[in-house]
Amino acid sequence: MKLKSILLGAAALAAVFLPVNHLRAEISGYYIGIDARATLTGTYAGLANPNFNRLTFFYPHTFPSNPANNHYHGIGAYSLIGPATNATIVPTNSGFRIPEVYTGQAPLTLTLATNGTYAGKLISATTLEHYSTIRLRPCTALTTNIVAGVTNFYGYGSAEWHMFTSSGNLRTQNMAGSSIALELVSLTPGLHLGNSNTLDIATTPGNQVTLGDGGYFDFKPVLWTEANAAPGTYEIKFKLVATTGPWLESGIVTIQFRVVSAPVLNIASHVHVQLPLVTDGFILESAPAATGPWTAVADTLEEDHTGTGESALQTGTRTLRKAVGTATHLFYRLRKP
Repeated sequence: MKLKSILLGAAALAAVFLPVNHLRAEISGYYIGIDARATLTGTYAGLANPNFNRLTFFYPHTFPSNPANNHYHGIGAYSLIGPATNATIVPTNSGFRIPEVYTGQAPLTLTLATNGTYAGKLISATTLEHYSTIRLRPCTALTTNIVAGVTNFYGYGSAEWHMFTSSGNLRTQNMAGSSIALELVSLTPGLHLGNSNTLDIATTPGNQVTLGDGGYFDFKPVLWTEANAAPGTYEIKFKLVATTGPWLESGIVTIQFRVVSAPVLNIASHVHVQLPLVTDGFILESAPAATGPWTAVADTLEEDHTGTGESALQTGTRTLRKAVGTATHLFYRLRKP
């Protein structure tokens, strides 16, 4: 692979930057619930909600410093378009995909798996990118969490409680007793849908994958391509259906991924060592000379953002900032083990 190196003048003072933590550990991934709003507000105030009683795919927005602001964003929900006097129902909405359109964030990066079922393939995985934890659970998982047979209850005032009761308690319907499934709508050629031990669990539009009983399921799909897949954007479209139970099918959800070329360093003129946000499978190393010896960089890199709070958007890079003197030289490279 290509390596980019830079000669750094001297003794650099290491600065430690802590990564931004947007999600509490127990509020992660995505949630599935029922939209209980009978009528709409805003532009279509008073009109019947076309998403009423439908399964809905939610992304949880959390505010660690003020959990009372926790709320869901409905992705791909049924909605209305056109003038209120002659509105048309469509099976999606402006927030139809992940990463959410308003953020401008690039598709989620597929990373190289080095062991297990997917060894040698590019897969979806939890990285530093927002939205990258592809895990589906019912909204009621925010009231109880079951791990190895042990149930943990989240109490009044907890971050989970605020998320679960947001939007006026209109996402709290218990789906227990229903069987919930993911129905494939489309896959970009070259993109596959699997799970922890099976490479392909749905390949054809209309194929359904059972998530489990609506009261509690924990589904962790794996989206993947071959390692030599062409760089570009790949996407899955799906909807949620109740194969048993009274709930109507969801709108169409899109999740976008990307295959990227091998990451390279981008080093700023004032000695900022800038890398892509996701470099999983590569090691950042430094050396006093181009011939080595090379050692892994221990400093923590800072995620680059624009804006603050919920409007803080990742730029797709992270940066190592070094104070530079004149006593020594340093070279940097990204190495694939």
